[in-house]
This record gives sequence, C-alpha cells and structure tokens, in this order.
Amino acid sequence: MSRKKDVDKPSIIEFEKVLVFLIALAGLWIIWPFSTPLVLAAVTAYTFYPLVNYIQRYLKSYNLSILIVIILIFGPIGWAISGFAGGVNTIIMTIYQFAADINTFLLKLNTYVSSLDLEIPGSQSVISTLQSVVSDFVEQVQVSLTSWIKNIPNIIIDFFVYLFATYYFLRDGKRLRELVLKWSRKFEKEERRVIESIVTGLDNSFRVLFVSYIGISTIVGILSAIIYYFVGVPYAGLMAVITWIFAFLPILNTPMIYGGIAAYLFYVGEIQQAIILLILGVVFLSLIPDLLLRPVLCGKAGNVHPLTVILGFFGGPVVFGIKGFLIGPLLLVIVETVVKEYMKS
Repeated sequence: MSRKKDVDKPSIIEFEKVLVFLIALAGLWIIWPFSTPLVLAAVTAYTFYPLVNYIQRYLKSYNLSILIVIILIFGPIGWAISGFAGGVNTIIMTIYQFAADINTFLLKLNTYVSSLDLEIPGSQSVISTLQSVVSDFVEQVQVSLTSWIKNIPNIIIDFFVYLFATYYFLRDGKRLRELVLKWSRKFEKEERRVIESIVTGLDNSFRVLFVSYIGISTIVGILSAIIYYFVGVPYAGLMAVITWIFAFLPILNTPMIYGGIAAYLFYVGEIQQAIILLILGVVFLSLIPDLLLRPVLCGKAGNVHPLTVILGFFGGPVVFGIKGFLIGPLLLVIVETVVKEYMKS
C-alpha cells in the first residue's frame, strides 16, 4: 500500500508542476501586449526607488512619497506631450505646404528648362524623379500619421499601464524580490543558484536599461538643448524636452525630431542653420550616444560585455519587433549573468 503511495506521489508532483507552468504561461500570454510599458515601469521604479526612500525620511509616508515621485516623473512628460500635441496640426500643414512648394518649384523649373530649348541629357528624367520622390514622401507621411492616429487608443492604454505599473512597482517591487529569493531557499543548492543568478541578472538588466533609456536620453536631452540654442531653433527648450522623450522611448528616435526641425529650417530659408543642425544632430545626438556611450556605459553598469549590450539592442527588435528594444538587452544580460555564475564553479 505504501509502495503505491510512493509511486503516485511523484506523478502528482509532476502534474502540479505542469499545471503551474501552464497557468504561468497563460498569464504571460495575457500580459505580453503590455510587456513594453511594464518593463519601462520596472526600470523607472528601480531608478527612482532611492528617491522615494529619501522623501519618506521627511514625510514619514511611503505612499505620499511615491505619489510625489510619480508627479515628478510624469509631470514633465505630460507637459511635453501636450505642447507637442498642440503643434501637430501646424507640423502637418507645414509638411504638406513644404511638399506643395517643392512641386511648384519643380514644375516651374521644368517649364523653364523646356523654354530654353536646350538639350540637357536627363534633365526631364531628374525633375520627374524628384516630383515622384516628393509625392511618395507626402503619401508616406499621410499613411504614417493615419496609422499613428488610429493607434492613439493603444498608446493611451500603454501610457496608463506604464503609470500605474510604475506606482505599484515602487510600492511592492522590493517585497516581490524578497519573496522570490525566499521562495528559492526551498530548492537544492544548484536550483537555488539558478534562481538567484536570474534575480541578479534582472538587477543588472535594470541598470543597463536605466543607463540606456534614462541616462543616455538625459544626456541627449541636455546636448539637444545646447545645440538647439546654439543653432537658434524656435522653442528650443520645448524641442529639447521632446527630443529627450523620443530618445527615452524605444519606439521612437531622435532623428525624427532634429531631422524634422532641420527640414523646417530649410523650408523657411535658414539653409545654413539646417545644415549645421543636421551635422551636430547626427554626430552628437545619434552616433556618439548610440555607438559609443550606450554600449560602454551600459556594459559597466550591468557588469556585462559591451557586445552583449549591442547585440541586445540590435538583435532584440529583429526577434521581438518593437518590444525587442527592451526585451532583447534584458534577456541577453540575464543570460550572460547566469552563464558567468556557472563558469565560476
């Protein structure tokens, strides 16, 4: 009888493991669409947790301290978004007017070349090509804007998930980490090492993501403010804040801002300013932050090799799409941390 019980017990345990795995898999499947705002919230909470503790020393209320930090985080973001949204119509009309003016210029140039009765090889072909490029550009802008407008409800949902997840990670994140480590003590030594190394890898990942998306974006924001003031960009302060936000979010990028500003300057006749802004933007807002500062600083912050950081940021989007900008480096940093932990033994 006891032998039968011994035989049945392992099968019950295996069934429980499979059931827990399937339940966990179902949970991950449900929250997967929100993986980007959740990871961003975890990084944000990890970053601002010391500030919450500092404020708590004076207010004696942890929840109130969290609320103040949330306001400090999302206040500037909301201000910049509202300012940007207020100028969207102007930006759209400027793009269309810019394209219309170019087409008008090309038509006049075509008429002028024809009136000269000169045989310039390929002139008509070049003008037609330029008209086609302008037409395709306007069409692509229209499609992108339409897609962005249709996606606004999802963006709003992601923003609120990010907001509330940041609050709850600030409130319960440390408790959750301690719970996982306490749970790992129930396992054998080797299994416990795996869990603890994964937790360490998560810590390293959050440091990497912090340096990448908050540290580097802040550097880009400061540099953009200096460059915009130097070049004489209108509303330089607001444009710098928007550039900082675009550098922070993985689904956007800074060339969309300084490139758009340069196009506007070119359109209004400030050609020299536009060229200077493009050169300074490419060098100081794109190449140096992305190819030099990001891998080196992130590698040191996460105690991983810079190549791991580069492969994470470039390989992640290939595998996971847009979400890969966060998930790629997070997974690779965890993998390197776990592998190095096992190589010690």
